[in-house]
Amino acid sequence: MNLYFDELDARYLSAPLWSGIDLDNLLRGVDARRGVAMFDDFVGFGGVLSTNTGQYFSGRNRWVSYQTASMLMTNVALTPTPATVSPTSLGAIVLAPASGVVDNDQNTLAWGANELTPYGTFPFAVIPGISNDLVFECRIAVNTIANDIGDLFIGLAGAAGIQVAASVVPITATADTLATTLSLLGFHKLSGDGDKLDLAYERASGTVATKADVGTLVADTYIKAGFRYNGVEQTLTPWINGVEITASKVAKSVTGATPWANDYMAPVMASMQVDGTTAMKMTVDWIACAQLPPLK
Repeated sequence: MNLYFDELDARYLSAPLWSGIDLDNLLRGVDARRGVAMFDDFVGFGGVLSTNTGQYFSGRNRWVSYQTASMLMTNVALTPTPATVSPTSLGAIVLAPASGVVDNDQNTLAWGANELTPYGTFPFAVIPGISNDLVFECRIAVNTIANDIGDLFIGLAGAAGIQVAASVVPITATADTLATTLSLLGFHKLSGDGDKLDLAYERASGTVATKADVGTLVADTYIKAGFRYNGVEQTLTPWINGVEITASKVAKSVTGATPWANDYMAPVMASMQVDGTTAMKMTVDWIACAQLPPLK
């Protein structure tokens, strides 16, 4: 990622959100007792799509995909406007139809997995009494914002024992809802949400719950969306563009009950076409997650 110093705060990790998390050392993976982490800015992202499933690689990261035949995930070059403001960035991927738009076309990427076990590596958790502090953040842009065009999800998802590739998909086809077969925690925009991002959380085979309207999407404009789980307080707070949304904090009374996620999860991003006419493209500039060692 090529940035000038004065762009770091707006375009990179939000320092207040990541306070106390030594991401650089965690990413080195020298001693997992200090915690676990992932970061991907998608420079050099690439791989092989095989029918509906494929594997992609980006730096030290490995991703498994599930997508319909007319969808495509690829590395894209982004040119700022005006171009003289900052250098062209190559570190981004776009989830979009490759040609034509079809109802319920889907793109999903799950981190750290393979085609046989889509959630083969899912180290992050928000299980009360076990999980320590966890931080997630991403920077995304959507090309068009309107009801009934497309759905998106980005965050954490997973469930023990899932081995069918199609089960990777966190968005339910034809229903414009999030799947209840996975534990998940992240941000979504579904049909009917307009230009708003909701924070969603769910326990596998349970009910999806939301903190509505935590962020506002603007077409072709990047937004940073993140959250932090406090392992001691057992609370979770969303952050948008580096600002803590305290009014949408998830309380301890919620994290200890259904539908709070009770599985280990991995970073997941997904989009689904809805109207079958207009292409909704989600561009992901970077994604990051880190967790401190389990509480004792």
